[in-house]
Amino acid sequence: MFKKVLFTGLCFLMIYSTAVVGYRIFEPQLDTHSPDEQAYIEYDTLNDYVLSGSEGAIYYLFFYSKINSDCAYVKNTVLNIVQNETKLEINKLIDTVDITELERSMSVSRLSSEWGINSYPAFAAVSIHDGIPQVDSKLEWNNDEMLNALDIELWLIENGLYIGTAQDIEPVETPE
Repeated sequence: MFKKVLFTGLCFLMIYSTAVVGYRIFEPQLDTHSPDEQAYIEYDTLNDYVLSGSEGAIYYLFFYSKINSDCAYVKNTVLNIVQNETKLEINKLIDTVDITELERSMSVSRLSSEWGINSYPAFAAVSIHDGIPQVDSKLEWNNDEMLNALDIELWLIENGLYIGTAQDIEPVETPE
C-alpha cells in the first residue's frame, strides 16, 4: 500500500514539474514599454538630435522622467485633458525627452546648465541659431503652482501649435 501511495505521489510531482517547466519555457513575455515610450529621445542624444535639423528649425520638447510622480501626473492626467480640449495629438507635436537616467544618477543639474531647465516636468521650444540650440520658450513645473491644462494650452498657443483661445479649464487636483 505504501509503495502505491509513494508511486502516485511521485507521478503527480513529475507531472506538475513538467507542466511548470513547460509553462516557463513557453511563457509569454511582457512588453514593459508602452508604444509611445519607444519614441522617447534619450537625454544624452538630445543635442545631436536637435543639431540634426536645419537652421531655424523648431523642436518642441517635453522633459520627462519615468520615475518621477510629477512627470507621470502631467503625462497621464494633464496632457490627456489638453488633448481632449484642443483635439491635438500632443505626442506627435512634442518630442518626449527621457531624463530618467539623469534623475537616477542625481545629475539633473545638467538640465539647467545645458538647456536652462530648472525644474521638471518641463516643456521647451528649442531652435537652432548659428549652429547652437537655443531655448526660445519654456514652461516648467513649479511646486507652488503645479502645471495644469490651462498653462500647457497657453504655452501651445504662444508657440503657434494651437490656434484658438485658451478655455477656462479647471485644473485637476493631484491626489495627496
